[in-house]
Amino acid sequence: MAISHAAVAGGSSVPGKIDGPEWDAAHEGNGLDWYNVRDSPYSATGDGVTDDTSGIASAITAAAASGGVVYIPAGTYITSPITLPPGVTLQGVNGQGYYNATSTVPNSASISRLKLKSGSTNALISPDDGGVNLATHVRIIDLALDCNGLTQPAINLPDSGSSISRFWRMDRVYVVNVGGATGYAVYIGNQNTACMMRDCVMFNGTSGSPAGNHAVGWYGSDGTMDFCFIGYWGGNGLELLGGASDETFRMIGGGVFTCTTGIVAAGSGAVLQGVSIDHHFNDGIYIGYPITLIGCWFHTNSRTTTNTWSNIRIANPVQVNILGCRAGPRAGETSNDPKYHIEAHATSVVNEIGSSVASGVAFGTAYTNYVGTVSAPTFPATTVAVMNTTGAAVQAFITNGSGAITAVTLGSTVTGLTIAANATQSINIPYGQTVAFTYGSGTPTWTWVHG
Repeated sequence: MAISHAAVAGGSSVPGKIDGPEWDAAHEGNGLDWYNVRDSPYSATGDGVTDDTSGIASAITAAAASGGVVYIPAGTYITSPITLPPGVTLQGVNGQGYYNATSTVPNSASISRLKLKSGSTNALISPDDGGVNLATHVRIIDLALDCNGLTQPAINLPDSGSSISRFWRMDRVYVVNVGGATGYAVYIGNQNTACMMRDCVMFNGTSGSPAGNHAVGWYGSDGTMDFCFIGYWGGNGLELLGGASDETFRMIGGGVFTCTTGIVAAGSGAVLQGVSIDHHFNDGIYIGYPITLIGCWFHTNSRTTTNTWSNIRIANPVQVNILGCRAGPRAGETSNDPKYHIEAHATSVVNEIGSSVASGVAFGTAYTNYVGTVSAPTFPATTVAVMNTTGAAVQAFITNGSGAITAVTLGSTVTGLTIAANATQSINIPYGQTVAFTYGSGTPTWTWVHG
């Protein structure tokens, strides 16, 4: 039964009403018909025991006729795999999906949860289009997707040869309990253009005890992930796929933490801005194709005490832009500092500007990606100068010793830059220019990077 907005506004007595604390006023006046899965003839129970597959599927079929909203009140709904036709919205209870770091399930009973039925062999949610990108403009809002420990994705948008975009949008979706050691919890396949995840949470284990395999595999182009958090996965947190083709993925805000590797950039055209990359067992970001990192924050990658992993590992000869990123250990975990902040392939090109690296984190002594031969000076005296003869501008990363560097002169110009004891700073040195450092004590070190 479709429920109009006029019927539910102002305390309606319509069975299965969606006004009151469960009503999202932001949807009022959107002109869509709403179908409550608890209403007759759908009659889902949400009791966490009854198989509600039939009721949910019937409500979806009814909504598909008008491009309506399938409303799922608070509760746990056991269901076989769901396929969504074009234009349908799955809407749960607004703003109730809170999690904590010690549980693999939501810590609130007042949420809308779809739980994959035991024995299921397909994803919890996928498009109803046979993999040819006909099920477009689907929205999933305010739902917890519980895979019940099965080795099946929560959301699967399969690869397709079609050039038609899907335009799926997922807002405040919470993914948990994805079992097994294969595949992804959420997969956005090839040709799934312009898909978006916003304010989503994908927690799969408990703090320090990751579970399942990879969290998100993103192949489709022009994808967006805003203010999402990925944590506690036995595999990688986010894999950007697609190889050398331009996949144009953007992630703003949020974070990826406590996975094997946080982010694997295996596709081109990605931009990460303001992302926290924290506490992974291997690298924070493993880069195989061009990527731009802006204002990202790195903590304690890797977590092992015999550390051979880095915050940023550039594995291929590609161009990487790193702007204003920060790195430092988490409180009480200085023994787990990463091997390097940046570890680069010998012939990669790294444009690095304005990083801030805390004491105890080596900036990147693995760097060999400068042009020509540079002999970084030693620092036995109180003043030392060296000319850039590489044939190109370089970025110099200076890690100070126990005494402050009180002056940095570039050519004949005093820059005004000073470097505190045991701190790291960067400075651009044009080709042919001489840079000089004045300091009092300690043993500073530095690295040249072609940029």
